[in-house]
Amino acid sequence: DYEVIERFVGFAFLRALPKTGRTHQIRLHLAHIRHPVLCDRLYGGRAVLTEAELIPRGQLGHDAAVAQTAANSPPLLERHGLHAHRLLVTHPTSGERMEFVAPLAADMERTLEALRKWRRR
Repeated sequence: DYEVIERFVGFAFLRALPKTGRTHQIRLHLAHIRHPVLCDRLYGGRAVLTEAELIPRGQLGHDAAVAQTAANSPPLLERHGLHAHRLLVTHPTSGERMEFVAPLAADMERTLEALRKWRRR
């Protein structure tokens, strides 16, 4: 199961809720519906995303500041665009339910900021 949190032109920020812990479950299922995880070389064909790739082609030649951004564009994301925000597990010995929560990583925050800047719907 998944839920769209935010839509962009050509991209979407999702909340995925896997049913099992099977390897590649999220990646494979999203690729199957032709919406691969960002920077997934195996299922999506790209391993890196730069800000320059998000800039609409029509803006590159008309604005010097935009052209400068594109020219100096370091990678935004160089790994799978996946983040485990919350994990719930049962401790194997005690049986206690354990919850782990983590904020979104800085590279993913930068990617979302760039998507909001260049690919806003």
